[in-house]
Amino acid sequence: MSKEATVLLDKVNDVLAEMKEDGTLTEISEQFYGGQDVSEKPNEEVIEIPGIAK
Repeated sequence: MSKEATVLLDKVNDVLAEMKEDGTLTEISEQFYGGQDVSEKPNEEVIEIPGIAK
């Protein structure tokens, strides 16, 4: 989505927040990432790769 699509971005963020709150993101994460819950921030240090934006 373009950076100018602020209304769309707000709606996507709202839906993602709802999915996180009701556990849907955890379910999807565990299904597609080998049982890991990647919807939560990791406890380990994350190494940034040059050239890849956050």
